[in-house]
Amino acid sequence: MTMFSRRHRDAPVLADVRTAQGVREVYGTDTYVSAVLMSRAPWLRSNQDLARRLARAVNHSLRWIHSHSIEEITKETPDQLRGSDPALFAEALRASLPSFPESARFEQAGVEAVMEVLKVADNRKTLENVELKETYTNEFAAEK
Repeated sequence: MTMFSRRHRDAPVLADVRTAQGVREVYGTDTYVSAVLMSRAPWLRSNQDLARRLARAVNHSLRWIHSHSIEEITKETPDQLRGSDPALFAEALRASLPSFPESARFEQAGVEAVMEVLKVADNRKTLENVELKETYTNEFAAEK
């Protein structure tokens, strides 16, 4: 979005979900789940300690991001992730930082919003009978 806006300054922005206001306008909720750790249930049952550690690492990263400045985050981000233009990275991060949650825990409203979006593209109606609460867990994301 940041690069596009730089290149096409006159282009109208139809929706920008990098902010809570944009998420509310587009999805009708304050949260929208856009990044997740996924696994199959058998793996999760067999690797609960690893799943807990991965979730803890995500929580730690989110807390770190929310407790540091854009400049500090930009400086600490490896070049291969930041790209060749640190100023562009910082600008994009400044615009998208409000969309980063403070915790790795799912909020029900955000999960429901994702399901509604997926249902729009579900021409074969395969999602009609999905029990949403069976598709995710906060069990491993508990902060200690």
